[in-house]
Amino acid sequence: KEHLCLALLKNCSTDSKEVVKVLNYIFATICLKFRAKLKNEIGVFYPIIVLKQLEDFSGTRVPYWHRLVVVHCLQKVCADAQTLVDLFVNYDCDLESVNLFDRTVLALIQLVQGLSYSPEVAEMVPAQAKLIR
Repeated sequence: KEHLCLALLKNCSTDSKEVVKVLNYIFATICLKFRAKLKNEIGVFYPIIVLKQLEDFSGTRVPYWHRLVVVHCLQKVCADAQTLVDLFVNYDCDLESVNLFDRTVLALIQLVQGLSYSPEVAEMVPAQAKLIR
């Protein structure tokens, strides 16, 4: 558990596509398979791994490919209804936790609605813009 958390923490700020893909794959697996045992760790890493990338509304800090990896991670996590329920109950309904579910939904809405106004979109080919939407 300690080694896993340390590895996640060390690789959260990397610019390597392959490392980001593996990091998100591991995090999705944690959310899907180990959420009961790693509730506190998910509460710490979710904002760093997922929300930080999605809540960059200016589109200047996070490259397109990084957001796409995070969106794919969320697709895996959101495919399991129980995981979504647990995310809401464990973090949004708990008065001492941050609202991860609410922030995720709002960030995805902003991403989709604001994407057409982002300077990053001018550099995207139409296929890329379609993929992230």
